[in-house]
Formats: sequence, structure tokens, C-alpha cells
Amino acid sequence: MRAGQVLSDFKKQYYLRTVLCHACCYLFLQAFAIPGTGFANLLAGALFGLRLGFTLSIIYTAIGSVILYYFSQIFCSRIIRRFFDRKLQTFQAWARHHKANLFLRLISIRVFPFTPNWFVNMACGQLGVPMHIYIPSSAIGLVPYTFMGCQAGTILTKLHSMQDVMQPQVVGGLVAIGAVGFLLPAIANRLKHARDARKHASADAQAARH
Repeated sequence: MRAGQVLSDFKKQYYLRTVLCHACCYLFLQAFAIPGTGFANLLAGALFGLRLGFTLSIIYTAIGSVILYYFSQIFCSRIIRRFFDRKLQTFQAWARHHKANLFLRLISIRVFPFTPNWFVNMACGQLGVPMHIYIPSSAIGLVPYTFMGCQAGTILTKLHSMQDVMQPQVVGGLVAIGAVGFLLPAIANRLKHARDARKHASADAQAARH
């Protein structure tokens, strides 16, 4: 339980180094689609508090997403089309179908991750989604996920002993974060099942006509 105090002392003594180190780690994870941004969000909340930690994390998310966009576009075309060609074609058809409101649709698939976030970023690079749509949708769509991570980080810094875990504020915060983390995937699954049901119904209707 002393880890929070150690981080706080290190930040006070080496503030600029702490910011730069966290930024480099976050951007590296985000830019190369490496799992671990959840821990980076947690660390941001623990180091910088909710307001600054959340703001920095959103900025890093947007910058890292842009790096991955261009990395995919310049270096990964052959790899993606070889191993994910069918998935890319499905995403391309989806993007064309929702071209009129693509901004809102991109936000929704990040909030409710039907498709992994790293693939969305790389597919957008392959398809050349405009930056004025891609950047804000990347940042806004990951707000709930980022906020939960940073909020959890601020809660963890308040723990100095095992007895602190049972404080109402800590328990309430952890329960709220857990509830949101449970509800978002549940809602996503329900929406996916509803969407699949509509597709099957439409296919059956077309088959009946023929």
C-alpha cells in the first residue's frame, strides 16, 4: 500500500521526467497497438490526479491513434490485407454504409467495442478516413474507458492500509467503476445480437422474395 506514496514522492522530485516517461510509454503502447493502455490510464490517475491525468491520457490517445493510422497506411498494407482482408472489407462496407454519419458511428464502436480499437485505427488508415473525423472520434470514443482507468488510479492512491479499502468512498467508487465496466460490454453484446438478428431477418426476407 506504500506504492502510491512512492509514486507521489518520485513525481514531486522529478516532475518533468515523470510526465515525459509516462507520455513516452503511453504513446508507445497506443501507437503500436500494444496492450497496456488501461494500466497507463490507471497510472495517470495515480500520478497526476483525475483532471490532469484524464486530460493527458486523452491527448496521448489522440496522438497515438494518429501515429498508428499513418503507420498502418505506410508500412502495414500488405500485412493487413493478407491476414485481415475479409475483416477489412467488412469494415469498408460498414464505413460506406454509414458515410453520412461516420463520425458518430466511429464513436459508437469505440464506446461499445464490437471491433478491437487497434483494428479500427489501422483500418481507418487503410481506408483513408479523413482526419477531421478520425481524430475527434478516437478521443471522444475512448472517454469512458479512459475516465474509468484514471478514476480507479485516484482511488488507489488513497489506500494506505487494508482497512482503507473498506471506507465507503473507496468501496462506492470501486463498485461504480466495476458496474460501468460490466454494463458497457453487456450493452455492446445486446446491441450486437440485435444487429445480427436484423441481418438474419433481412436475409430471410430477401430469400423469401426469390
